[in-house]
Amino acid sequence: MKRVRGSTAGLLAVLALAAWLYGWAQDPARFGFYHDDGVYAVMAKSLAEGRGYRILSLPGEPAQTKYPPFYPLLLSLVWRAGPEFPANLPPLLALSAVLVLAALLLVYGFLVCELGSGRGLALLAVALSAVNVRVLMMSGSLYSEALYTLVSVAALWACSRYAGADHRTGLGILAGLGLGLSFLTRSIGLSLVLAAAAYLGWARAWKKLSLVLAVAALLVLPWLFWRWYAGVDAANPLVASYTSYAVNFLDTIDSPGLLLNVVRKNLFHLLVLFAPVVTLSVDYAQTGRPLVLGLLVATFALMTLGFLRALVTQRRLLEWYVLFYVGTLLVTPYTSYDRFLLPLLPFLWLYLLDQALRLMRVPARRAAGVAPGGWRWAPAAAAVALGGVVLYWHFSTVSHLIARENPAYREVQRRRSPVFHWLRANTGHDDVLLCYDFDPLYYLYSGRKAVAALPIAAAYQRFFDPGRGPWPVATDLMRAVGWSAASYLVLNRSYGPEFYPLQEAARQAPETFVPVFRSDDSEVWVYRIRREHIKIHGRRRLGGTP
Repeated sequence: MKRVRGSTAGLLAVLALAAWLYGWAQDPARFGFYHDDGVYAVMAKSLAEGRGYRILSLPGEPAQTKYPPFYPLLLSLVWRAGPEFPANLPPLLALSAVLVLAALLLVYGFLVCELGSGRGLALLAVALSAVNVRVLMMSGSLYSEALYTLVSVAALWACSRYAGADHRTGLGILAGLGLGLSFLTRSIGLSLVLAAAAYLGWARAWKKLSLVLAVAALLVLPWLFWRWYAGVDAANPLVASYTSYAVNFLDTIDSPGLLLNVVRKNLFHLLVLFAPVVTLSVDYAQTGRPLVLGLLVATFALMTLGFLRALVTQRRLLEWYVLFYVGTLLVTPYTSYDRFLLPLLPFLWLYLLDQALRLMRVPARRAAGVAPGGWRWAPAAAAVALGGVVLYWHFSTVSHLIARENPAYREVQRRRSPVFHWLRANTGHDDVLLCYDFDPLYYLYSGRKAVAALPIAAAYQRFFDPGRGPWPVATDLMRAVGWSAASYLVLNRSYGPEFYPLQEAARQAPETFVPVFRSDDSEVWVYRIRREHIKIHGRRRLGGTP
């Protein structure tokens, strides 16, 4: 009873600390700098205003058939309660923090009650996940990973229990609902559905499998029908890239050799590099240091050993899910590795801590033969000490991040405000903006339709295939102008290396791109597009060889 009370008090303390950190980190100035959060806000606005599930920021307001609707639907409820943007950003961001806290609580229950992990081990895994720097960023952003973690863990718990000795029909229905909601939150939820189906099929629990899949299908099939019925013609790749994963995949993977490159690079970046980097909250800039590199290698080895041990000896649904989840990511031509790993973070810590404790017990047992009483608590003491050091490291990193980055984002937002004001005052409601990034942000703050100036697939191609050659930026820009019917081109130095070829392309065509605005710090440039001088290019694949 004392242990239960102690672990409960510890869990409440962890959640209270996490809530304080997440509240401290909340800052609306962070919103919109990662593109996807802006897209989610646009879809929430569309649903809240009763305009359907559409991307209002794009010309023609196409139906959204790429991102599943569950998370935007929750956001739309908050938006409906406070429809004024950006005044409604604080409650929208607060929803993310609440979802993270709920997910942490559910993870602890799943580890203790279903997996049978020790309360101390489960508490440490949850605590280390709670103060992870990337979880902190997730708690203050409009991303679906927090909701996906919550519903996927609930589905894992229900499916694991139902696959065992519990035969209650209600539990099977709950498991099916969890699987369906996981897929309706993120498309990668399909990996959980497949893992559960394979696990129940392997156990020859055919009746249970039929019930779970039937319930999940009731939720998923309407969404799949919507994707088929309202899907956008892929002839315009700028719009199709917002509405179809299939178009993204086919535009990026244009040869079998590139698919092999994707798998090879993902194996290294996702598993060997990012798995330990994300787990330990390591700054990317520190990964080249010998000491940090050695720590990352050791962490990867311990996590891998812990996972393989659990896979061979435990035979749980969790390990099947991890295999399906990671296997799906290996063939995915996207590079948001840190976000992709967050739903697995508590389980990565579980494998890491479990294996580390096992290694600690070996010298302790040998020493116990000499001095049993003195070494009895050595593994536990070492685990507590190691956990304390890592917790302090995480907390220090998080504190530094908040103190350093929040003011930086506020300064960027302050410098960008005159740009939004100029666009509202000097452009028409029917004008379309062409941006390389942040197009949802420009729509939300200026009220003008906005679309990407360059195809994201071309950037991914050059990451996974560096030998492809130089990017024909000027050619792709002119195609984007033709496809988007844009009236203005907005360039921002924060785009990175693509800013300069885009700016040079605009300078090389002065009869088409007329500069009309430049911010005081020369960070943002706006060009009016004179469409009468545009030569429309053919429908060649964007990002291809010029």
